[in-house]
Amino acid sequence: YGGNHECQGLGLSSAVTTWTELKTPVPVVQISSGNAHSLEISEDGKLWSWGLNKYGELGFGDTQERLSPSQVPFHQLVSSVSAGYFDFSVVLSSRNSLFI
Repeated sequence: YGGNHECQGLGLSSAVTTWTELKTPVPVVQISSGNAHSLEISEDGKLWSWGLNKYGELGFGDTQERLSPSQVPFHQLVSSVSAGYFDFSVVLSSRNSLFI
C-alpha cells in the first residue's frame, strides 16, 4: 500500500491505505517495486513491468507509462529482478546474464 502517485498501483486512482489484493494477469513468483515503477516475474519466467517509465525503466524502449502489468519483450527467461529507486531496473536472466 502507499501513495500510488506514480502509477505503481495497477491502475488504481488513489492512495491505498490498507493491504489490498491486486489481480495480475499471470501467477507471480517475484516482484520488486521502485519509487515509480514495479517489476514482476511470472511463473513461466517472463518479465512484466508497469509504472511511470519517465526514463525507459520499464524495458519497452519507450517512455510511455503503463498503469497495469505489461509483458516486456525480453529475449531470455528471467530469474531475478530489482526495480531501482527511480529510473533504472536490473534483470538477472535464467542463463545468469545480468542486464541493466
